[in-house]
Amino acid sequence: MTPFISVIVPFYNNRAEIGRCCASLLRQTYPKDRFEILFIDNNSTDNSASIVAGHPGIQLLWEASAGAYAARNQGIRKSKGEILVFTEADCVVAPDWLSQVANAMQSEIVQIVMGAYFGQNTPFPAKALSAYENAKNRYIFTSGDESLYYGYTNNMAVRRGVFDQFGFFPEIARGGDVALVRRVVDHGGASIKFVPTMFVDHLEFQSVLDYYRKVYIHSRSVRRLHSKDVMRPLTSRERLNAFNDMVRAERYSPLQALFLRAILAVGMLFWVAGWLVPLPQQAGPQSAR
Repeated sequence: MTPFISVIVPFYNNRAEIGRCCASLLRQTYPKDRFEILFIDNNSTDNSASIVAGHPGIQLLWEASAGAYAARNQGIRKSKGEILVFTEADCVVAPDWLSQVANAMQSEIVQIVMGAYFGQNTPFPAKALSAYENAKNRYIFTSGDESLYYGYTNNMAVRRGVFDQFGFFPEIARGGDVALVRRVVDHGGASIKFVPTMFVDHLEFQSVLDYYRKVYIHSRSVRRLHSKDVMRPLTSRERLNAFNDMVRAERYSPLQALFLRAILAVGMLFWVAGWLVPLPQQAGPQSAR
């Protein structure tokens, strides 16, 4: 039987992108009577909510507690699906996105599915960096080394039973998706699968500067989780293997590969900066955004 899927999207002041996200979800090739779409307004002060309300077929919810994970948890509570799928309001999903999820979860063994990034409409450096992120994730989730596993809620599907067994997302500022996956993996509770054809286009990630900002923020998130739930970072050798796999798959020239290696080398400086800059005092979930 075709599984019923709930799509959960938190948002906060995303008026520039949220209409494109809504439209992409309504264009799914998956049977219309077998999925629902829930957008959760996390105290937006712009007209994001009215844009969502203008799309029939999308349920508009509201979560008072500040923080994307609090909003996602509200969506989980209100959802009906046996499979819960997460993306973000600044993402556009492929037309077969939900079909890819359902196909990946035909086996009951698979409990969590992670998807890929699609950067076809971005300039070469950003497109190549998306390909590199996909290569790293393919390496991580096919390595068999569960110490590497993590989560990213801009393209992630989870069986409801995972939340029933392990609880909802921790309502922290960042890294709640990583903490959930680590909680599941550390208890031997789930099989996680990477699906390279389950695409989202992250509209926020359009340039090399966007990539550096992402690296910096991710580094600080990992540092905050360091004493709790954190995956093992890839070694330099593992990153190089993923990079070489990407260069071969994309058929980049030696000059393009050299250019990308220079970009990634600078990215490592942003990672180190994110780790070294003192963290602000830990805020509670009410102030997490």
